[in-house]
Amino acid sequence: MTPKMATALAVAALAFTACPGATGPQGAAGPTGPTGAGSPGASGVTGATGATGATGPAGPTGASGTDGATGPTGPTGGVGGPTGASAGPTGPTGATGATGATGATGVGTQGLTGPTGPTGAAGETGATGATGASGAPGAAGPTGPGNPAVTIVANGASRNWSDGTFARSCYGYLNPTPGTGYSYAGQTGSGIYTVDADGPGGEAPFEVYCDMTDEGGGWTLVAGISGGNTNHINVNAVNPASLTSPSGYGKFSDAEINNLKSGVSPAYRFTCANVTGYFPANCEFISVSNASGPCVAESYSFPPTSYGTARYVQGSIYGLADGDNGTANRLIYGYPGANGCDTAATGWGQSGALWVR
Repeated sequence: MTPKMATALAVAALAFTACPGATGPQGAAGPTGPTGAGSPGASGVTGATGATGATGPAGPTGASGTDGATGPTGPTGGVGGPTGASAGPTGPTGATGATGATGATGVGTQGLTGPTGPTGAAGETGATGATGASGAPGAAGPTGPGNPAVTIVANGASRNWSDGTFARSCYGYLNPTPGTGYSYAGQTGSGIYTVDADGPGGEAPFEVYCDMTDEGGGWTLVAGISGGNTNHINVNAVNPASLTSPSGYGKFSDAEINNLKSGVSPAYRFTCANVTGYFPANCEFISVSNASGPCVAESYSFPPTSYGTARYVQGSIYGLADGDNGTANRLIYGYPGANGCDTAATGWGQSGALWVR
């Protein structure tokens, strides 16, 4: 190479260095040179890192130069140094890391149902619950055949029940016990009836006269008092057959008179001359001793609103008497020393009648 060419190349190199052109295409690789035989030199000390310079402005891209010729392959370098020692010893085990968060619950298929366990022992009986509301009434059943009502029939001059039995009093015919099948129907009204005053199995039934219309009805005539004698002052019966007429004179026994009461008040209706008094059911009638207690508790109206409250007791007032006026009382059933009955207006010797129900 001539000096002139060298100068030109140097100038071109300076120009290329100062103003780089565009990178040209890489030339073909030259052949590998032989390996050098020398030992590797020791590594130099690493210099301090210089400060980073400011980035200069990019120069314009130069024109791509032509590819230079491939240089000859250099010699092969020497063999490298020996292999370094094996890896150092294992370091200590690091600390256990924190437990990770619980993973999401897996969705497995449901297992098979196990066999049924044995039945447990019965528990104690619980308390009885409150009674529920009553249900609606059921429909009425058909009426049974029942027995035909027993009514009143004539039996000669008297009357009795159609089944051949007898009531205990006139009041018993007029007001038979409900639900027994007996009915005040048929041959009804005032007149003669046969009664069984002490019930079946006692004394024989007998005939009486019944007032079925006056003052509630059901009254049995038990004594017809004559103003001419004291026959009504007797514990026993006196001429009872005459009592089948409302104007007859006679008397049933005191026991029969008390048996003919039904228990309703007033139980006694006593008339002497034209005066009538009423006495309560708790009077136990005794025709042969002085009256007392409820047997001197009278009322002069029907139905009574009250009975006499003074109830004086003194001699000469047998059976029933007005007990409100002391010795001046003047409605008296009887007294052995005087005939008939007594009123204030008439004195002794009056006729009258005693009815019970």
